[in-house]
Amino acid sequence: PQGPAGSAGTMVYKGIYSMPNGTSSFAVTFSDLGTSNYVLVGTISNIVDVSVRHLTMTVTAKTSSSFSFVTDQTTDHVNYKCEYMIVLL
Repeated sequence: PQGPAGSAGTMVYKGIYSMPNGTSSFAVTFSDLGTSNYVLVGTISNIVDVSVRHLTMTVTAKTSSSFSFVTDQTTDHVNYKCEYMIVLL
């Protein structure tokens, strides 16, 4: 992810993960933050395809250098992105 940003010591990182087609389980990796004590905010987007699925993401694991999530359906195009922001606590 990119970072740091924020004020008063707050560290914010952000990134965009390209989700592969035909799966509902995903793992995002990034440079080690030194802690897994963070808030993760994410959204799934697909602004390319005309017909898209509404995918709900559920985070299943967090480490200092990765997080995993699942969706309620499999992706049906290669154009889905997980746009995320990490705020260190």
